[in-house]
Amino acid sequence: MFLNKLIKKQNKQNILNYCTINNNNNFISKPLNGFKILDLSRVLAGPYATQIFGDLGAEVIKVENVGKGDDTRQFGPPFYVDEQGRKGSAYFSCANRNKKSIALDISSREGQDIVYSLAKESDVFIENFKVGGLKKYGLDYESIKKINPSIVYCSITGFGQDGEYSKLPGYDFSVQAMGGLISITGDKENPYKCGVAIVDMMTGLYANVAIQAALHHREKSKDKKGQYIDVSLLDVQTSFLANHGSSYLVTGKNSERVGNSHPSISPYDSLKTKDGFMVVAIGNNSQFQSMCNVLDLIDLPSNPSFSSNPLRVKNRKQLLSILTNKTLNFNTDDIVKLLGDSNVPCSPINSIDKVVNHKQIKHRNMIWNLPLNSNNNSNNNLNNNNSNNNLNNNNNNNNNNNNNYNSNNNNNLIKEYIQNDKGEYIMDSIDLIGNPIHFSETNIHTPSSIKSNIPPPFLGQHTDEILKNLGLNEKEISKLKNDNIVQ
Repeated sequence: MFLNKLIKKQNKQNILNYCTINNNNNFISKPLNGFKILDLSRVLAGPYATQIFGDLGAEVIKVENVGKGDDTRQFGPPFYVDEQGRKGSAYFSCANRNKKSIALDISSREGQDIVYSLAKESDVFIENFKVGGLKKYGLDYESIKKINPSIVYCSITGFGQDGEYSKLPGYDFSVQAMGGLISITGDKENPYKCGVAIVDMMTGLYANVAIQAALHHREKSKDKKGQYIDVSLLDVQTSFLANHGSSYLVTGKNSERVGNSHPSISPYDSLKTKDGFMVVAIGNNSQFQSMCNVLDLIDLPSNPSFSSNPLRVKNRKQLLSILTNKTLNFNTDDIVKLLGDSNVPCSPINSIDKVVNHKQIKHRNMIWNLPLNSNNNSNNNLNNNNSNNNLNNNNNNNNNNNNNYNSNNNNNLIKEYIQNDKGEYIMDSIDLIGNPIHFSETNIHTPSSIKSNIPPPFLGQHTDEILKNLGLNEKEISKLKNDNIVQ
């Protein structure tokens, strides 16, 4: 059987070194070095969860369909191509760096055997097929745990593994609506969805936390057994109704849509300026007094209608009218500086170009530039025999001040955007928004650590590498390709 051949070859391979290395083969210490993630998820929630694992040093193998790949490869425009003509999508790139792509047909016995072989050596298996969708391929939890009892298996669905809604497909937009988020977003007349697929992203975060908790439990347990995790979009959406949910449970009353206002705090809103808008987020009476001092409304905090937060909430409309009459006299940048100098929480409403060029974002090294055709594409070698010698290396340079690196990035991210006749952007490297977690001992934002990241893979980019690491030779891989089992 194909699986038996793979297993025999695997036993001859040293396949347990999953460490992240840079182009100079110097070990880069990251928090999750040594863990291996087998990712059969698509679109956003699952890929977002596994990208976090990859950012933190885990080895992530992304299993995709032959020919098509992850659905988000077709989400666009915008699309981009590298110098070899390989095509990617901006949407796909936001959740799929630090992964290796293998394209295979899981409906075939050979494809299933490859997944079994990968699962045998993995810590985590994550998928977002419909409930029961992988059972017909023998890739459900019960089948996989027979191969690897220690595996942590996470299923992400719209509505969970049980209940009358469990068989239904779930998408971010519909769950935002079903889970109440849209009912509290927008103004009184117009409900709106969130500007990003927040349910998918929050589900990815919850899935990542759940998986790491299960891994921790496994390491503490005597039998080292894994477990099954069931995460659903609707459960997650309901959980982050936050204060709106708790307010209903306390009062029995639904929250009303109040635009940019806060239902329980005021002023916590957007205000018009001479040239645009700004927001203020006043959390206490002291901040309100400071704001009023800047706006020459010194007596307003003692007004019986505005002397406490509950009163300001009650008289919100009148208060916002008074404040706006003042802010309209200022340009946005000027009033934001004046209020900021007085420790009043405020901000202009930045467009994305201003965000990525924000001096604090650049100081924190939050924009990562990854070459699409560098050696990084294959630098997380499964068979790196040198990595174990460096497992205790904490990368002493990780805590170095990054100001020298930042000093080279003081200018805006100005670059020439070139498109071909199909409207695709031609590039040899890709800018991505980096991981927001900053560690003291395993700093993932140093120049060397950023350089060690793998750009979002092209479909099947690492198929040969992965299969070779399973012990297959060129002839066997060629046959699988000819039979359309892999790509």
